[in-house]
Amino acid sequence: MGTPHAISIHFDADIFDGVIDADTLDLVASLRKLAIQTDAALSARYPDALVAVTWDSRTSGRSHCHVTDSEGADVDTCERDDVRATCGRVWESWTWAVSTEGA
Repeated sequence: MGTPHAISIHFDADIFDGVIDADTLDLVASLRKLAIQTDAALSARYPDALVAVTWDSRTSGRSHCHVTDSEGADVDTCERDDVRATCGRVWESWTWAVSTEGA
């Protein structure tokens, strides 16, 4: 497998389903920060790829991850281990979490 040509990720409110203490998070601010950090991490990991990470806290069930090669063909939607691992490291860092108390 070659380097991805384009990576498109969209997060929505469903991403926080099952998150412990989600009620203590500012979901809008956390979602925005998660998208920004994920975009930065993927852009650093794949400097030649077109990376787009978007978010919308008003929708649910529309989260997606789409990875394509230079021909526009699917590279295996979010099953690509290195893309998932990069996204996972951002998620597991919890640096994106914004408390409702502003802490």
